Amino acid sequence: MTLAETLRGGSPRSRLVRLVLVAALGAGVLLAPEQAFATAGFVASGIVGVAPGILLAAWIAASGASDRVADMIRGRTMPTVLLAAGVGALIPVCGITVLPLMAGLLAAGVPLAPVMAFWLSSPVTGPPMFAATAATLGWEFAVGKTFAAMGLGVFGGLVTAALRETPWTRDPLRRNGVVGSLGRPCGMRDAAFRPAIWADPERRARFGRETW
Repeated sequence: MTLAETLRGGSPRSRLVRLVLVAALGAGVLLAPEQAFATAGFVASGIVGVAPGILLAAWIAASGASDRVADMIRGRTMPTVLLAAGVGALIPVCGITVLPLMAGLLAAGVPLAPVMAFWLSSPVTGPPMFAATAATLGWEFAVGKTFAAMGLGVFGGLVTAALRETPWTRDPLRRNGVVGSLGRPCGMRDAAFRPAIWADPERRARFGRETW
């Protein structure tokens, strides 16, 4: 999608907002080039930081894993909340990186409760943080922090599950162009789980769309 196509798409209001943003960026480059380049560097580093979560979410969608996860989780609130909290506390995923992964799972139909458990426990600790905590504050503190992260995830997941009849838990994602493009089948004829997405043109195309 080119810049011109991006500016032309959407409602008149959204086009106006995008045009104003582009004009503001251009004015910033002209009036304060040093600050503009520093800001661009900050944005680029932020994109690099969230890239692992974006690529993982796109692979989950393109491989068909999201549908399998959604099928396995439905109707198993307590086990899946416990599992999601434990996985979130043990894998090296930071809070920002996990956001695109959350969006992809929710768009694929995964219930909010286990996603919330994973999201709450993952930023608190992980292998690098565990090692750093153990080296500076001791093994007891590091282990206690890991269990606290799991407990936080379980608590948030169970509270979310208790509120599953409320509108915001049934439909947590915002309705906009970015979210609307996530989790769509994209015309894939084979919905089975295929981890080697590079071997299938349809799955490669979906990976590209989900990543974008």
